[in-house]
Amino acid sequence: MLKQLFAGAQVDFIEASNGPDGLLAAGIEQPDLAILDLVMPQMNGFEVLNRLRANPATKSIPVIVATSKVLPSEERQQLLGQVLAIFPKEHLKDNLADAELRAMLASAGLGDIFGADPQAAPASGLT
Repeated sequence: MLKQLFAGAQVDFIEASNGPDGLLAAGIEQPDLAILDLVMPQMNGFEVLNRLRANPATKSIPVIVATSKVLPSEERQQLLGQVLAIFPKEHLKDNLADAELRAMLASAGLGDIFGADPQAAPASGLT
Protein backbone atom coordinates (compact mmCIF):
# COMPACT_ATOMS: atom_id res chain seq x y z
CA MET A 1 0.00 0.00 0.00
CA LEU A 2 2.86 2.38 0.75
CA LYS A 3 4.22 1.80 -2.76
CA GLN A 4 1.01 3.27 -4.18
CA LEU A 5 1.98 6.65 -2.74
CA PHE A 6 5.05 6.56 -4.98
CA ALA A 7 3.05 6.00 -8.17
CA GLY A 8 4.52 8.29 -10.79
CA ALA A 9 7.64 8.95 -8.74
CA GLN A 10 11.11 8.34 -10.09
CA VAL A 11 12.12 5.61 -7.67
CA ASP A 12 13.37 2.06 -7.78
CA PHE A 13 12.17 -0.10 -4.92
CA ILE A 14 14.35 -2.70 -3.29
CA GLU A 15 12.34 -4.78 -0.84
CA ALA A 16 13.51 -6.97 2.00
CA SER A 17 11.29 -9.35 3.91
CA ASN A 18 13.20 -9.23 7.18
CA GLY A 19 15.76 -7.20 9.09
CA PRO A 20 18.95 -9.10 8.16
CA ASP A 21 18.03 -9.01 4.47
CA GLY A 22 17.28 -5.30 4.74
CA LEU A 23 20.66 -4.59 6.34
CA LEU A 24 22.43 -6.56 3.62
CA ALA A 25 20.53 -4.76 0.86
CA ALA A 26 21.19 -1.35 2.43
CA GLY A 27 24.91 -2.06 2.58
CA ILE A 28 25.06 -3.19 -1.03
CA GLU A 29 22.57 -0.86 -2.69
CA GLN A 30 23.20 2.31 -0.64
CA PRO A 31 19.62 3.59 -1.08
CA ASP A 32 18.71 7.27 -0.98
CA LEU A 33 16.01 6.43 1.56
CA ALA A 34 14.96 3.48 3.71
CA ILE A 35 11.37 2.92 4.79
CA LEU A 36 11.49 0.75 7.88
CA ASP A 37 8.76 -1.16 9.67
CA LEU A 38 9.34 -1.78 13.36
CA VAL A 39 7.63 -5.17 13.47
CA MET A 40 9.49 -7.67 11.29
CA PRO A 41 10.56 -11.29 11.48
CA GLN A 42 14.03 -12.23 12.77
CA MET A 43 15.01 -8.71 13.88
CA ASN A 44 12.83 -5.79 14.89
CA GLY A 45 13.09 -2.36 13.35
CA PHE A 46 14.81 -0.83 16.38
CA GLU A 47 17.68 -3.32 16.02
CA VAL A 48 17.84 -2.73 12.26
CA LEU A 49 18.01 1.02 12.86
CA ASN A 50 20.74 0.61 15.49
CA ARG A 51 22.79 -1.51 13.09
CA LEU A 52 22.24 0.91 10.20
CA ARG A 53 23.49 3.77 12.36
CA ALA A 54 26.47 1.78 13.68
CA ASN A 55 27.73 0.92 10.18
CA PRO A 56 29.77 3.71 8.52
CA ALA A 57 28.48 2.59 5.10
CA THR A 58 24.80 2.99 6.06
CA LYS A 59 24.72 5.46 8.94
CA SER A 60 23.76 8.44 6.75
CA ILE A 61 20.84 6.77 4.92
CA PRO A 62 17.67 8.71 5.80
CA VAL A 63 15.03 6.48 7.38
CA ILE A 64 11.27 6.88 7.55
CA VAL A 65 9.59 4.54 10.00
CA ALA A 66 6.26 3.29 8.64
CA THR A 67 4.49 1.27 11.28
CA SER A 68 1.09 0.17 12.49
CA LYS A 69 2.53 -0.18 15.98
CA VAL A 70 1.28 2.26 18.59
CA LEU A 71 4.50 3.68 19.99
CA PRO A 72 4.86 4.35 23.70
CA SER A 73 6.65 7.59 24.51
CA GLU A 74 9.91 5.77 25.34
CA GLU A 75 10.03 4.18 21.89
CA ARG A 76 9.24 7.52 20.22
CA GLN A 77 12.10 9.07 22.19
CA GLN A 78 14.39 6.25 21.07
CA LEU A 79 13.59 7.08 17.42
CA LEU A 80 13.92 10.86 17.71
CA GLY A 81 17.06 12.12 16.04
CA GLN A 82 17.62 8.78 14.30
CA VAL A 83 14.78 8.85 11.78
CA LEU A 84 13.50 11.44 9.39
CA ALA A 85 9.89 10.81 10.36
CA ILE A 86 7.45 8.33 11.83
CA PHE A 87 4.65 7.55 9.40
CA PRO A 88 1.71 5.72 10.99
CA LYS A 89 0.37 3.14 8.53
CA GLU A 90 -3.21 4.09 9.38
CA HIS A 91 -2.48 7.40 7.61
CA LEU A 92 -2.29 5.43 4.36
CA LYS A 93 -6.08 5.46 4.40
CA ASP A 94 -6.20 9.25 4.72
CA ASN A 95 -6.39 11.67 1.83
CA LEU A 96 -3.49 13.56 3.39
CA ALA A 97 -1.02 10.65 3.18
CA ASP A 98 0.39 11.79 -0.16
CA ALA A 99 1.05 15.33 1.05
CA GLU A 100 2.50 14.05 4.32
CA LEU A 101 4.88 11.69 2.51
CA ARG A 102 5.97 14.42 0.07
CA ALA A 103 6.75 16.75 2.99
CA MET A 104 8.86 14.04 4.64
CA LEU A 105 10.77 13.42 1.43
CA ALA A 106 11.29 17.13 0.82
CA SER A 107 12.82 17.47 4.28
CA ALA A 108 15.32 14.73 3.29
CA GLY A 109 16.16 16.54 0.05
CA LEU A 110 14.25 13.96 -2.01
CA GLY A 111 11.23 16.07 -2.93
CA ASP A 112 12.18 16.10 -6.60
CA ILE A 113 11.49 12.37 -7.08
CA PHE A 114 7.89 13.24 -7.91
CA GLY A 115 8.64 15.81 -10.28
CA ALA A 116 10.25 18.14 -12.45
CA ASP A 117 12.95 16.34 -14.40
CA PRO A 118 11.77 13.18 -16.17
CA GLN A 119 15.33 12.48 -17.34
CA ALA A 120 16.68 12.40 -13.80
CA ALA A 121 17.95 9.08 -12.52
CA PRO A 122 15.52 7.37 -10.18
CA ALA A 123 16.18 7.49 -6.49
CA SER A 124 16.46 4.16 -4.78
CA GLY A 125 14.51 3.26 -1.71
CA LEU A 126 14.59 0.26 0.55
CA THR A 127 11.31 -0.95 2.00
